[in-house]
Amino acid sequence: MNTDRGVIFDMDGVLINSEPLHFLATQEILATYGVPMSEADYYGRYIVYSDWEIMELLLPDASARPAAAQAKSRRYLELVAAGIPPFPDGLQLL
Repeated sequence: MNTDRGVIFDMDGVLINSEPLHFLATQEILATYGVPMSEADYYGRYIVYSDWEIMELLLPDASARPAAAQAKSRRYLELVAAGIPPFPDGLQLL
């Protein structure tokens, strides 16, 4: 009889609230292209899109989109590396 048990968490945002970092990274990168992004716009309209889709929707220069999407991903990872607390009871769950 196999008694091994485990849980796999495969969704970003299950154990930590990472969405504010995604917003901040997106806002910072878009600003370098002169495109403003408010918190209300991000959460109200763009939260459902991937990095690439956001750049496709908001950057008129198609040649800038790959670099912008990569820059957003790099910035997000920098913000995560700086530290992000788990959701309440997140560590207890593990």
